[in-house]
Amino acid sequence: WQFESWTGLVAEVLEATTTVTMDADKTLTATFTEIATPQFVLTINIIGNGTVNVNGNTYTSAITVDEGTVLNLAALAANGWQFASWTGAVAEALVATTTVTMDADKTLTATFTEIATPQYTLTIQIVGNGTVNVNGNPYTSAITVDEGTVLNLAALAANGWQFESWTGLVAEVLEATTTVTMDADKTLTAT
Repeated sequence: WQFESWTGLVAEVLEATTTVTMDADKTLTATFTEIATPQFVLTINIIGNGTVNVNGNTYTSAITVDEGTVLNLAALAANGWQFASWTGAVAEALVATTTVTMDADKTLTATFTEIATPQYTLTIQIVGNGTVNVNGNPYTSAITVDEGTVLNLAALAANGWQFESWTGLVAEVLEATTTVTMDADKTLTAT
């Protein structure tokens, strides 16, 4: 609140500190008015794939709040992405969950970077006479795929030969048709 004026016989009507001369009964009124709290606008930009929550709600457009308001921010990365940093006046620029104190109009940027999927190489050796198909295609050289890829394997014996077994981490060692999950570089042998 702020002082506005005096009503009545005072020396200075517009001064908060004044005097009154008591030469009769007097009634004075001091009037105060509420100070409008300044408001500021928060704008958030996003680089990469992710969203930002402000006080637990998904940010969709600029937010106007009273001066001094502390807003809780949470940068939420989309699948395959990770939070990198905030640009702007936040408490912790390198932490996904942080705060911003609204003492001016502010623009923040949440930056997300794509997570590189690890890749692994499958090498197949053949003992005896036959071929191997990987996902229906003849194996001719090492195959590099993303982590977690499941490859379908088929050992095809040549005429006069028979499949015996796989050596290495396959789902079914004694089956000519099996799978391998690529969670590391792998070398398999079809015998």
